[in-house]
Amino acid sequence: MDRTVTIKEHTYPYTVYVPRNYDASRTWPVILALHGSGERGSDGVRQMQIGAAQGIRANPERVPAIVVFPQAPAETRWLGEPADAAMRALEEAIVEFHGDRDRIYVTGLSMGGYGTYHLALAYPDRFAALVVVCGGLFPHPTTTAVQQSPLVTDANDPYGFVARSLRHLPIWIFHGDADTTIPVEESRRMVEALRAAGAPDMHYTEYAGVGHNAWDRAYREPELWTWLFAQKRKPVRLPSMFHAAGSFEVKLNRQETTTDALGRMSIDKQFSGDLVATSKGEMLMAGTAVEGSAGYVAIERVSGTLNGRSGTFLLQHNGLMDRGRGTLVVTVIPDSGTGDLAGLTGTMKIDITGGKHLYTFDYVLP
Repeated sequence: MDRTVTIKEHTYPYTVYVPRNYDASRTWPVILALHGSGERGSDGVRQMQIGAAQGIRANPERVPAIVVFPQAPAETRWLGEPADAAMRALEEAIVEFHGDRDRIYVTGLSMGGYGTYHLALAYPDRFAALVVVCGGLFPHPTTTAVQQSPLVTDANDPYGFVARSLRHLPIWIFHGDADTTIPVEESRRMVEALRAAGAPDMHYTEYAGVGHNAWDRAYREPELWTWLFAQKRKPVRLPSMFHAAGSFEVKLNRQETTTDALGRMSIDKQFSGDLVATSKGEMLMAGTAVEGSAGYVAIERVSGTLNGRSGTFLLQHNGLMDRGRGTLVVTVIPDSGTGDLAGLTGTMKIDITGGKHLYTFDYVLP
């Protein structure tokens, strides 16, 4: 069924799939399906060619639901006004076709996968589950069709931020390992972040030898639809997100190692600012024959007070230098918090300015 919505004098088409056995006397699950860049336009048709629509045509009996297919205009993304239009279309379909508000789902492929993360962040209590196919968070030189959500641009660790924000939602992620448009590392990093955040219902399917069109297989997986329709929205008290900042002093002392290829150091830190604490830990590091390329890993136990809450927790470091370009991820080890810091998750960013060590810490406490 063809419909339109109007946002600020702009008209956006959308199509609604209604099962053959539709009965207006009962409520129905509703799926919001976001297309990729190749289906953009204004004809209200192209978004029905691939992805979820194709999967439904192949096996309609697997999808006893109302499915809303909005269409984004050419050269736009599922951000801003097109995202608002998609949510308006979803709401209109829920009302018109007796949607069950506890069984509202969102899925998207490629550009639509990026949009799925964005809408889930923007409406954290709206959806019962997410399905992301070859999506991600960051733009890549291989395509101009995707952009980073403005909701994550200020996060120290965008993957960790999204994972902690969405860990209460069941999510199934699909990607092909031969994808040359959206690298599979986008999904791998999100899966790693969700696991670190303790997401209780996260599934990941990676197709060997499959390129960007992972949707051809994903939406034909019978287990996907069975799992999806088993999900119901539950009242959730979202954890509070906090920010801490300050400085620290560090002493590193060389330790013996069992091999000359590695260096080993003990870590002794004193934190001040929002985190008043001490820490002790150990570091392993290795250099290479290429100048500016090296790596280190470390774990430290932090003991003290974080914005007035006392306890201990563990930090894990993963640092790389790639010919002078450095990356460092410092993450709270899941379930390591004790005392008032039990359940702590988060990521820490470290900067060295004028010889002074500075930290910023984005974290979540239940």
